[in-house]
Amino acid sequence: MLACFDAQNLAPVAAAIRERQPEALIIIAADHDENLAGQRAADKAVTSAGRMAAVALPTVPS
Repeated sequence: MLACFDAQNLAPVAAAIRERQPEALIIIAADHDENLAGQRAADKAVTSAGRMAAVALPTVPS
């Protein structure tokens, strides 16, 4: 298990994980930001990771 605490690090870390662990299932847990910055960064990280990667978004009651 790894954690990134900066949205700008998500994509490079996801790519590095994929390089080291080609068969890893990578799940990016995005922040629930009003401006969607966390979700956008998580989407880019999934693209960087390639296959077997997904974004998990928190459900926030309204």
